[in-house]
Amino acid sequence: MLAHRLLPTSPRRRRRLLWSVWTLVVVVAVALAVVLMPHGEKVPQTALRTEAADTAPARAPLRLTPARRRETDTLVRRFAIQAAGRRDPAAAWNDASAAMHAGVERSDWNAGNLPGVVPYDTEALRSVSWRVVYREPDRLGLDVLLVARPGTAQRTTVYAVDLVLERGRLLVDSWAPRETFAAQAPTTTTRTETTAAPAEPQPAHGKLDMRWLLIPAGVLALAVLVPLALLIRNAIRTRRAYRRYDPPRRSSSHE
Repeated sequence: MLAHRLLPTSPRRRRRLLWSVWTLVVVVAVALAVVLMPHGEKVPQTALRTEAADTAPARAPLRLTPARRRETDTLVRRFAIQAAGRRDPAAAWNDASAAMHAGVERSDWNAGNLPGVVPYDTEALRSVSWRVVYREPDRLGLDVLLVARPGTAQRTTVYAVDLVLERGRLLVDSWAPRETFAAQAPTTTTRTETTAAPAEPQPAHGKLDMRWLLIPAGVLALAVLVPLALLIRNAIRTRRAYRRYDPPRRSSSHE
């Protein structure tokens, strides 16, 4: 009874009130869906740079022209004999970079005290080969393979070698053993040439749970089904009303 007192008596006003209520329900449902739906993880904000941007073009890696390859081959073989083999450390001084000279006296170097350069028995040396690992504008990274003769105590060794471009020529910047094998040379090495920069990590993004899509789908379904149901109900009521106030006429027979 209370509901009948609160509702308007006019059928037209009742229909308008019902439409207003359903519109309000749809608006509230959409608002709740927008507020409650997750928006993914926020990427942390980094501080703004205060220095000027570096607009200088990137320098190309060192080109391995035929002349540069010959220079590299001569340098590697000479340093392997004179420095690693300790045949002539004094002559190897001119093939070493300023970084290798640092912290060592020339007299100690000439005596065979070469920092970081592990001695290799050149009497057992069978062959010298190398391959490029990386290239930079003024540096080369190599794998240098010193192959020992079979039957000798010396083991085949792979050296990680860095060459640096100083005063217009390549110099040895480091010469350190990386791996050793039996006297027989390995068929392949494990590092290959590369000039690409390492990939930068990508920020993680939040993933939307597919169940959250049910909320807007339900709202759209309500927005379509509710008006359709009201139209069908009004059509049925209208048809009943016409039947009630306009009864079928009885057919009369004339004699």
